[in-house]
Amino acid sequence: MELNSVITCPSCRFSRRERVVADACQWFYACTNCGTVLHPRDGDHCVFSSYGVEMHRPFGFVEGVPG
Repeated sequence: MELNSVITCPSCRFSRRERVVADACQWFYACTNCGTVLHPRDGDHCVFSSYGVEMHRPFGFVEGVPG
């Protein structure tokens, strides 16, 4: 399963659609426009949860299976 999310850099406001890894958390993301390296905000598990348009589901989430 391939997921995508639009991630927006808080430094330069550049947005880009990126592939989201479904079975792991992404701790770093380098903005392709300005080079700023993003990290998850406090309490978030992934840069896509912090800066993405679509909420990234927690690692281990399986559609239709109760957590």
